[in-house]
Formats: sequence, structure tokens, C-alpha cells
Amino acid sequence: MTARATTPPIRSLDQLDEVPWSDLDNHGRPATDVPNHLRAMMSADVDERREAYRWWERCHGQGNLYEATPHIVPFLLHLLADPTSPDREALLRCVLDLVAPDVTYWLSDDLDVGLFRWIDNGYDEWISEFEADAATFDAVAGGVPVLVDLLGDEDPAIAASAAYLLGWFRRSADLILPRLMPLTDRELEPEARADVLLSLGLLARGDSGAEARAALAEIVDDPEDSAGWAAAVGLAMASAPMFPLGALRALIVELGGMCAHPDERDDLVRTRWTWAVSDLVLALLSRLPAEAVDAATTALASVLADPELPDDGAVTMAAIALVGVEGTDGAAITPWQRSVLNCLCGNDSVWESGELGEHLAETHGLPATAAEVRAWLSTVE
Repeated sequence: MTARATTPPIRSLDQLDEVPWSDLDNHGRPATDVPNHLRAMMSADVDERREAYRWWERCHGQGNLYEATPHIVPFLLHLLADPTSPDREALLRCVLDLVAPDVTYWLSDDLDVGLFRWIDNGYDEWISEFEADAATFDAVAGGVPVLVDLLGDEDPAIAASAAYLLGWFRRSADLILPRLMPLTDRELEPEARADVLLSLGLLARGDSGAEARAALAEIVDDPEDSAGWAAAVGLAMASAPMFPLGALRALIVELGGMCAHPDERDDLVRTRWTWAVSDLVLALLSRLPAEAVDAATTALASVLADPELPDDGAVTMAAIALVGVEGTDGAAITPWQRSVLNCLCGNDSVWESGELGEHLAETHGLPATAAEVRAWLSTVE
């Protein structure tokens, strides 16, 4: 990564006049009004603070970044670090606007390029080609110690939001992980706990993440923990390109829920990391390594045997898993898709109505019977 310009990590409000605001663009105009708005965020007058946050929403509420933005960040971090600052949750939301305004842009709409390029290379590597984004990200990164301190905040909403934000800073994982780990045992709202576990997974790669991966695995193995799905996603991301068996089984259970209730699977927002948990689960399963095919096939068989699965559940499973398969070209079959087809071929009952065979033939150009699919798979490496 090429060197990038930096701003001081934290600056107090009495340093506002040291920044050449008139030379910096903010929202299409000189940033001369920035100092007054930042001071207003600390005002004892509620109306003044409210107006300051309205200004922020107009300028940065949708994640818009400008030349002045990286110079604003050190002052926001200073306000966050002060426990006497009013509206600290609103201050933290301002910082979130700059780094994570709409994660669904890359996590749901462009999974392969977004999520996995980030997992493999780091988010800061990805944004290095965008000047305003990179400069702002670096400015916030300079305040990671401030954000880490917020993990222990007495307000659980502030602690959870800090955990979500810190998930973006993998280069600081060694600093973040020891302070993030205790949050896995703290009583949080379900969405907030999922945010914590997914951040943990994004940070827990490499040797320094061994303890975090063990904690995620323990949650995955606890059938009473409703956040098991998030721990499984986190564990799978932390372990890539390996695929722990416990995480694999838990993600396939999630797939079973999608097949049982395909119209409801994303009705509930379960994490700020994505509005479509199903997309995230399926993207991870699509990375299944070849050596895990048998384990996935076994886990899928349990899903198909679930009496709560509707009669068309197998068709739904095929429709979800075989996206992109067109014809019998073996190069188009991933290990994950092979697992699904192996599982379907091993369950005679799902073929009885003829709907599954019809779907395979008409939608994917594949053979229409279990025997024919099994024979075709034997010819494909």
C-alpha cells in the first residue's frame, strides 16, 4: 500500500482555529462553518446541539466525504474520549457515518468483490484507491485507542457500536481483540451481540486471533445461544480459507431455515453488518473447500430430513444453492454445489413429486432424475 497523508489522531476544540478551514471543501463550499458546528456539539443548549447534528446529517449522514472530513475526525474523537461530552452515542454515530454508512453496498450487492476481498486483503487495502475514503479511514484509525476504550463503556449501546466500528480496523486487531473479547459475555440486545461476534470474526485471523476463534467456536457449539449463527459466520470468516466443522453445520442449519421459510428469511434485521443474512451465509458456503464436501453433504442430509421442511424445501434448496449453474459443464460446479447435489441424490423422497427434477432441468440444464444426476457427477472432477 502506498503511503497516505495523515492528520493528528486527536485534537481538542481549542485547536480548531489551527486548521485552514477556508482552504478545505466541505459539502461543496469552504469549510468555514465547521468550527462553530463542532463547538455547538458541546453546547449546554439542547437546541444548539440539535442544530449541529442536523448540519452533520446534511453533510455526512449518507457517508458523504469531503476534503475537510479527515480534519474533522480528530475533533470528533476528542469529544468521544471525554466522558462528560453530551450525546456521546450521537457523536459515535457521526464517526460511524464516515467509515460504515451503508455496509450493504459491498456486503450484499457485491459479495465476492466486497466481503471476501476485505477478508483476504483488509478493508483499508480496498479503499486505498479512493482518496477521500482512505484519508478519512486513516483519520479514524488514528483514534482506535479511543474507540477501544469505549468497549468498556457503561452504556451497552455505545459499547456495541464501538465494537461494530472497530471490526473495520483489522490492522489494529492485536490492540482491539483483548478488549473486545469480554463483550461476548456481556448482556446485549440480539442485534448488538451479533455485531460484536461478526466484528470478532473479522479481526480474529492469524495467530493473535486464536483465543477469539476458540470463543466463537464455543458459542457455535452451544445450542441454547441464539447468536450461534453470528458466531458461525464470524468463525468461518476468521478461519478462511479453512472451514471449521461446527461453523459449517451451523451455517447449514441457517440454510435449512431459509428453505423452510424462504419468504421470511430476511424480514428481521439481525446485524448492522448486512440487511440480508442469507446472502452472507450463502457467500460463505460458496467458499466451501473440496475437502469439506462430505461433511457438508452429511449436514445437508439432516436439513432435508427435518419434518418441518415443506414439501418444496428441496426445490428451494436447489434454487438457493445452484445459482449460476447452467448446463452440465463441470467447471461451473463448486464444491458447495456438489455437496447439495450429492445430498439431494441421497434422498429418494425429494424426487417423488417430480418438481425437483423439473427445476433442475428447466432452470439449470441438469439431468432430471437422481440416477442421472449421480451418474453425471461421477464424470465431473
